[in-house]
Amino acid sequence: MKDIVFSSTTQLAAAIRAGDVSATEVLEVHLAQIATHNPALNAVVTMDAEQAHKRAREADEALALGEIWGRCMACPLR
Repeated sequence: MKDIVFSSTTQLAAAIRAGDVSATEVLEVHLAQIATHNPALNAVVTMDAEQAHKRAREADEALALGEIWGRCMACPLR
């Protein structure tokens, strides 16, 4: 996947399901983007990166087992 940060949720979900990128990789790229720009923007007030990493790992593990959590793999519905 060329540009994770500027991809739509639909594109990211399709790429995750196709195995082109992992949920963890998508998370890491977005966390890096937040770290780069949030000091100037102060747009993210609260962030739980630890929980986000846990959920991304769970999504990657579920996908590896053939489980899909809904239309948007990156957005679990449980």
